[in-house]
Amino acid sequence: MSSAQIILLALGVSLLFITAVVMLTRASDRDARIESGMVAQEGGVQALRNGIDGLLRKWWVTEKLSDELRAADLRLGVLEYLVLTVAAAFVAKLAVGAVISEVLGWVGALVVLKVSWSLVKRAQRRRVERFAAQLPALARILANGANAGLALPAGIALAANELAEPAAHEMWLTSEALRYGRTLESALADLRDRLPSQEVGVMVSTLLVQQRTGGAVVTALRDMSETLDARKELRREIRTTMSGPMFTGYATIALGLFTMVMLNQMSDGLIDTMFSDPLGRIALGAGGFLFSIGFILIRTITKVRL
Repeated sequence: MSSAQIILLALGVSLLFITAVVMLTRASDRDARIESGMVAQEGGVQALRNGIDGLLRKWWVTEKLSDELRAADLRLGVLEYLVLTVAAAFVAKLAVGAVISEVLGWVGALVVLKVSWSLVKRAQRRRVERFAAQLPALARILANGANAGLALPAGIALAANELAEPAAHEMWLTSEALRYGRTLESALADLRDRLPSQEVGVMVSTLLVQQRTGGAVVTALRDMSETLDARKELRREIRTTMSGPMFTGYATIALGLFTMVMLNQMSDGLIDTMFSDPLGRIALGAGGFLFSIGFILIRTITKVRL
């Protein structure tokens, strides 16, 4: 590794470290202000960060990114996410390029970008799953409220006070939408769009049907609560059963990468030589294609939608 590469790698790692420290400090300060019930005035740095985020959100792509980060419940602004992702990709490119191959350095950077986006989508799915796990309790609260004579909007407001996160925040948003004049159908449709899940769709459809037809709301909600409890247990059992095959899918990709690294260690510069030769590029392309097909097939077979 040359001295220039060492300097660039050190700068990239330093940028990652500084950004992470700033994020942790800001998150701790936010938690402290929330717990103490105080809303502090924005300082110069915070105001500057918010201003840059506001400018970035003027473009369609960055506005979409901001919505995705908010849906994932990540304490990251658009600027912080972009800085972290680009810095991590830069460090991966330098590190892999210096240790293994220059060509694989670019592949490593692309992998970091893909992993970064996958983590955002995974955070979104986990938040939806946490909300889905709270649906039986939500249904019971709404059923108890309806049994006590409360209207559905009042039951939603009660659920916002009784439930933990993330259901508390989502019910608060729905309650506020109803309080400011939105129809029940529109407010529940927004809830379904924010939390795409079959369980949420079933709950929203049940509430709307019962609201329109004037049926036995209490009975329907209690039946739905029991059904959601059963679905939660079934999902847990299936995930436990499929954990082995899912691990096999990830091990398939890891095996291919490990093989390339070992070949390069056995013969220094082999990967670069293969990329520079037409037959080598064909062999690498065919191997990567076959490993990718195997990974996709394993994921497809083990993917279960409930």
